Amino acid sequence: MQARALKIVKLVAVVVGPIVVSLLVGWAALAQGPGTAFSYQGSLSSGDGPVEDFCTFGFDLYDAATDGAQIGATQTVTDVTVSEGLFTVELDFGTEVFTGPPRYLEIGVQCSGAGSPTTLSPRQPLYPTPYALYAAQAGRVEWGDVISKPTGLPVSGSAPPMTAAPPTPPERASLLSAASSAAP
Repeated sequence: MQARALKIVKLVAVVVGPIVVSLLVGWAALAQGPGTAFSYQGSLSSGDGPVEDFCTFGFDLYDAATDGAQIGATQTVTDVTVSEGLFTVELDFGTEVFTGPPRYLEIGVQCSGAGSPTTLSPRQPLYPTPYALYAAQAGRVEWGDVISKPTGLPVSGSAPPMTAAPPTPPERASLLSAASSAAP
């Protein structure tokens, strides 16, 4: 009887253990939020037409379409496949660079066999999707700086505290439900 109980305990440890670890890792990822990386897709052509090659790209973020100041560090992505002139890279400049004003990408590229990198022109404006990261900064706004306050809320001082927790997203609710039903 003890041998059978030991086999059941081993089976539970082997089967349930990885599930619990996966759930914990998943919950940690949900708690961290979406991150700050975004995809950039572009097309690259030369005098001969669309590029077919492996290239190294350098991405610099600027505060103006021409001239201006570089913001943040250069993002270098190597061995990017360019197929029929199309490529996709993942960039991550962090949250501190997206503070509201317009931002522009200056792109440098060097494909295999090329002598030196080429800076492409013009700089590419970044539109709202990566700029959604700016919302992460909203928690830093002082209540007194809010211009249009909803009716019935104080005009100055601290923002009123939240009285209820935000709703749980459906996918997280199902993970929580599965975890609680799997618990001993």
